[in-house]
Amino acid sequence: MTKLFPVLLLLVFTSTSLIAQPITEVQKQEIEAYLDELIDEDHPGFAVGVIKDGEILLEEYRGLASLHHNVQVDRNTKFNIASVAKQFTALMVLELHLQGKLNLQDDFRTYLPDFYPEISDSILIRHLINHTSGVRDFYDLMSIQQDPWWRQEGLDNEDALELLKTQNDLNFTPGSDYMYSNSNYTIMTKLVEVVSGMPFHEYSSGFFQRVGMPNSEFNKNYMYVISDLAIPYADWGNGIWQQYPHITNLFGDGFLYTTLPDQLAFELSIQNADASNNELLKISQKPIAYSEITHYGFGLELQDRLGRKAVHHSGGTGANHAQTVRFIDDDLTIVVMSNNSTIWSGYIADKIANILLPKVDTNADKENGMIAASYEANTDIEQLVGEYKSPEGSIIRIRSNEGKLSWRIGNNNPVELKREFGNIFHFHYNENIKLGFTDAQFTVYYPGEEPRAHIKMKEFDASKNYLLGLTGTYINDEIDVTFELSLGEDGTLMLFNQSLSNEKLEVEILQEDELILYDYLMKVERNEIKQVDQILLTYNRVKNLQFIKAN
Repeated sequence: MTKLFPVLLLLVFTSTSLIAQPITEVQKQEIEAYLDELIDEDHPGFAVGVIKDGEILLEEYRGLASLHHNVQVDRNTKFNIASVAKQFTALMVLELHLQGKLNLQDDFRTYLPDFYPEISDSILIRHLINHTSGVRDFYDLMSIQQDPWWRQEGLDNEDALELLKTQNDLNFTPGSDYMYSNSNYTIMTKLVEVVSGMPFHEYSSGFFQRVGMPNSEFNKNYMYVISDLAIPYADWGNGIWQQYPHITNLFGDGFLYTTLPDQLAFELSIQNADASNNELLKISQKPIAYSEITHYGFGLELQDRLGRKAVHHSGGTGANHAQTVRFIDDDLTIVVMSNNSTIWSGYIADKIANILLPKVDTNADKENGMIAASYEANTDIEQLVGEYKSPEGSIIRIRSNEGKLSWRIGNNNPVELKREFGNIFHFHYNENIKLGFTDAQFTVYYPGEEPRAHIKMKEFDASKNYLLGLTGTYINDEIDVTFELSLGEDGTLMLFNQSLSNEKLEVEILQEDELILYDYLMKVERNEIKQVDQILLTYNRVKNLQFIKAN
């Protein structure tokens, strides 16, 4: 059998570094100055690593791993890299595939038969890996239950899997769509256990040894001591740092504790995968064979970044966050990990990339000119107000207040939009994100990405009889949640769910048979005589959850 993990000798790195293009002193000083300005030295910190052409160019540490004991971030500090960990869970499954112990084309229920007995469509292992399974995100299911994961002490993977076993339906037919769901990777941890015959933590420990990451480990018990841990801290806007506690025992979809040297050692293996003929690592950087999508692979996003071919993934859990970006054609990898909620790893990685890489000619001036020409009209702000539906079905509410326009998703805080000229606006915090409005839609232009059109929803004047037809009790047995719709004294539609609030909450009518409360989107389903049968609830990564009308 071909050896999957050839030992990467120092000689390999030495010979590679002889042809590497070193970082210039100017670039190094610019990066270091940027990192110095990000945080104060007594704030929670971060670690940054840069690899180019098989050579580590930068290994930088700033801030504190522990504010409690004034411990500096250094090369021994272990960060929780959140969803950046998904690539390693995916690699374990791919390793078992290459060893012939499973096949990515297998229905995962071949090994875990207790899941989704009412679903006749095949849910392939590869569907789990690249989020095309339709499996609902258990974090969002718990939120709908009004019992979010972060306050469930001792919550573990088995608890999450038991909740998934109660589900009788999926977000969509497997393979027909893409929706990121952490549940896929939680299921995969159980798959690794059953196929390997080992507890997941035992298997993953051996895996990390094989790939040269001896100081990396998945969360097992939140009360266990992890040496050199970077404690996560959040500043809620009042200038006071607070520890962001984690009291759960989840793993596999995230919750991997690792050091920067371990991450850089792995990234060196990735850059040298072709030379070392490492089949596992070479396959893992590409789309999954026979997959219906190509933009997500083995726990990695396979989409251009900054106008360049890239493989990358971000992660965020509470105040922990991380980013790994591999610019393929440039042989450049940037790794960022942090325990500071006030900065963002992805932005740091992009900033460093822009310093190190030659500017890509994206014809930005030409594109901006074309955008400007499309939105020369200067429409009154009030005419732009309304509800708009994103390509994924999310509702964006555009509102005005004292002559200023704002963007709002769900119950998040509104984001002010600043008018540049005509009907072109940008987010107040980022002038590079443009929004162009017409009568029927607005289009968002993200740098280096395809424009995204958001369609304006038609206004609907709901009569009292229409609203009365919606009133009643709605039940979902899968997650044991019930809510009631009734009319308030002023004739508005009100929702009551004791877990959500002790008071009735007003429901907005977006359009006929489409309702919204906070970020819960509700679609009304009717029978053949137009009576309400059920309401399908969509919330983040849960789509069309059935609530049957009881009366």
